[in-house]
Amino acid sequence: MKKLIKLNDVMYFVRGTVSAEVADASGGTEELKTRYKGVDTVLRNGNDYYFCETVTEAEFIDIK
Repeated sequence: MKKLIKLNDVMYFVRGTVSAEVADASGGTEELKTRYKGVDTVLRNGNDYYFCETVTEAEFIDIK
């Protein structure tokens, strides 16, 4: 199931979740960040890290 997180009016697409204990034992978040394609942000909630891709907000212009 795909998961989206909205934080401070920014939407993030969750690519993966890892517990903080596992992340810290395997070299930290920067090392794990390289394993997920497109990840540019790591968020933490309690004991879990969320490896996320920032969703780009599209701007539309009406063409007449």
